[in-house]
Amino acid sequence: MRERTEKRKEQLATYKGASFISQTKAPSRGLLSCLDRKNPLRFGGDFCSFAIYGYNVHCMQTQSNKTYFIATSVVVVLIVIAGWQYLRGAIGPSGVPTNATSTVTGSVGVTGAGGQYTVNETPVANAGSIKAPDFHAPLVIGASVGLSQDVETRLQKQYAEIEAALEKEPASFNAWISLGQLRAIAGDYAGAEADWQYMSALYPKNSISFGNLGSLYMDDIKNYPLSEREYTQAIANNPQDTNSYRALFSLYTDYGYRKESSAAPDILLQGTKNNPKAIDFYVLLARYYAGKGDTADARTQYDAAVSQAKAQNNAILASEIQAESDALK
Repeated sequence: MRERTEKRKEQLATYKGASFISQTKAPSRGLLSCLDRKNPLRFGGDFCSFAIYGYNVHCMQTQSNKTYFIATSVVVVLIVIAGWQYLRGAIGPSGVPTNATSTVTGSVGVTGAGGQYTVNETPVANAGSIKAPDFHAPLVIGASVGLSQDVETRLQKQYAEIEAALEKEPASFNAWISLGQLRAIAGDYAGAEADWQYMSALYPKNSISFGNLGSLYMDDIKNYPLSEREYTQAIANNPQDTNSYRALFSLYTDYGYRKESSAAPDILLQGTKNNPKAIDFYVLLARYYAGKGDTADARTQYDAAVSQAKAQNNAILASEIQAESDALK
């Protein structure tokens, strides 16, 4: 719990809109230094992690060292990195194509280009019959969370802003996702769970609320079967949701859930089919196989990673991966 709290304090260092974002500086050990099994990142340079609580978004810098992100009106929900998720190709913050329209019931779509985006929210037809959590319920910050008074004040200010937004638009996807984030940061896991479950019910085709619940169940509530269920649904809704594949791989390996099964390699193999440009998937697989003493499969995955890095014109990364492969015994 203490480690989790410290991470949250770091996340609260900088914020934009209704979301807090942290930038974690990586040690200067080359591009591969940013890949960690415990918290599997995409390859990066000096700054390798942007975190949105409950849905850690890790990024990859482009060759020109530019990192892009776009904020919606309430919450920062996407980061655009070459070959990375949310605007991966034509993928928007909801994990659906940016040419999506508001005609799909139960979805959150994004349209636009050039930095100007419109979020189209279309709840399920029976939305009125689904009971919403009480967004007027006070934001109670647990003493064990250990936040500073300044941070608590900012949280309460943002809570008031979100409450006002929900008064105007009770089914706002972004506002409810943000509210859940605030409650989770405050240590109110039950409240965060209720907010995100409500969004999953209203927008069952989105991936963000399911991914947030997966993280909450994995890291805070410690209900691994539920975590697996939510991450799996996030992937079903958006096969390009690369972060959920990584999270499931971590659940199966570092957290020990179903560790004796083939679930860990299976989820990344599925990920490589749906996201062939996700270089870190191949490296994670290679390291997994190497750890099992399966050198042949490890080399196969390293070779795939090298080929993909070269295809993306990243010669430095390709060289580092090749060196790691050559070090196999």
